[in-house]
Amino acid sequence: GEPRVLSLLDAKMHPKFEEYSEELKKIPMMGVDGLGSNIVYNQLCFLRWLAMAASGGGYMSDYDVFPLQQTPMSTPDTFTVFSVVKGSQTAGIPCLMGGEPAEWTRMAYAILENGIKAAKTETMWSDMFALIDMRKDQAYAVQDAVVEGQDVLLDHPWTLSECAITKDKKAVHMSHEALTKGHTLDGETFEDRPLIVNRFLSEWRPVCQTKDSGAAAADPAAGAPVAADPAPAAEGSTPAIGANSSL
Repeated sequence: GEPRVLSLLDAKMHPKFEEYSEELKKIPMMGVDGLGSNIVYNQLCFLRWLAMAASGGGYMSDYDVFPLQQTPMSTPDTFTVFSVVKGSQTAGIPCLMGGEPAEWTRMAYAILENGIKAAKTETMWSDMFALIDMRKDQAYAVQDAVVEGQDVLLDHPWTLSECAITKDKKAVHMSHEALTKGHTLDGETFEDRPLIVNRFLSEWRPVCQTKDSGAAAADPAAGAPVAADPAPAAEGSTPAIGANSSL
């Protein structure tokens, strides 16, 4: 299906929205500086899970996740996270996830309860912290199917041997961290993300987009999923909270 940007209105369609929103206030979101400047943003990161449930489930990705394959993906029966913390086998990162509506609701309440428990010892908790913490409970399935952007932003032309970096990966996550750690041109900033992504794809495709490489690139203008910015929102802005799309 076509990507769809979700908003707070979608979350409000969930029958448990009011109840959930009230409980959400119990989760510590004061930030590392203790000022709580991004409370609204962090609340939206939790509410996007309800928005997905209310919108029929499926796949949700951050806006800076770009597909590397065009193979259709069916919605998994068990809630699945497709990105994991590097060096971990089970700690999920909520940048690309999929599940049926009931699974989105189940996970929305699981991260909510995790966050409320964290209030006993923490001053800052997020949906990502909750997801990582819940790995010990085996609350969701994981696949290491997203490559980190810094691993593909090379400072030299791609070679056939380097196609192993993207082999069997479904998508690439061009996060703020990726643009900071990866190779970019002098003067490029986060606002140049579209140019950086397109340059990567134009350099990667001719070398690695083959049947033998295990990866095939999709045109980001014709199917890239769009969703919540995982970086703190700018002061006074209200980010979109999710996307329902099929890679």
